[in-house]
Amino acid sequence: LTFKLAFTPDWGIRLGIDGWVHTHDDPDSESGVGDTSLVLKRRFAIDDDSAFGLEAGVTVPTARHGLASGSGKADWSVTAIHSADFGPWHSDLNLAATRLGAPEAETARTQLLWAGALSRSLGDRWSVVAELSGTHHGGVDDTRQLLVATSLNVSRRFVVDAGGARS
Repeated sequence: LTFKLAFTPDWGIRLGIDGWVHTHDDPDSESGVGDTSLVLKRRFAIDDDSAFGLEAGVTVPTARHGLASGSGKADWSVTAIHSADFGPWHSDLNLAATRLGAPEAETARTQLLWAGALSRSLGDRWSVVAELSGTHHGGVDDTRQLLVATSLNVSRRFVVDAGGARS
């Protein structure tokens, strides 16, 4: 779940929580609410069609043991963003570094993330997006993921997103 508040066109905050987490660890499985993140975002407009952005955030371990999406301690991150519109299409490129509060044994303390997304509006209320992303974290295998999603603008202030990801 994500809640966003823009103070100005250039400043905003984002509060996120993993609304439902389920593990399939044999022989037991667990479900519940996950970790919570807070992000401060700053936008730097280049022109009417493109901008750079910087985000600084923290993920706090609010999930029960075994359901944490972070390291189990506070994880700090910084993200660089480039967004651009060209015709009916919108692109986003992201590069992030996260300093893990409690990295696993024999792994790096810093994890890198990259993502590229392409989206398009389908009329006034619907839009679609595809995103390719991945991570690099020393000591473990790199990850890659493809996300495909759709959004419905219920009102100017309320949007519902749904999608699926394949890793």
